[in-house]
Amino acid sequence: MGNDSLKKCWVFSEISNGFHIYYPCGDERIQVSRFNPSYNFLDNNKCEYLVLSPNDAHFLTDGFYNFDPETSILTVESSDNELVAKLKIISLSSTEMRVRDLTNLNTMY
Repeated sequence: MGNDSLKKCWVFSEISNGFHIYYPCGDERIQVSRFNPSYNFLDNNKCEYLVLSPNDAHFLTDGFYNFDPETSILTVESSDNELVAKLKIISLSSTEMRVRDLTNLNTMY
């Protein structure tokens, strides 16, 4: 599993058995909801991600990502170096990305 496998647009669709399931943008399996987080992983560790706006005017913004192949941890940061997402990739194929969301684990208690 490497960086090249990630380089595409992914949209969150559902939670199954505790894992967050992402499909490529435009995939017919994506379940419609009020807000589906999405990430577009580009070259040079740049990315775009969808921001949830309080007035429902969601928008894409630029950021950076890093994938550690030893731990399978994917981190997404804003252009201001703020943590946006921390995901452990469980499985990755060209048609599905299955992750465990670690973003808020340190702030739960």
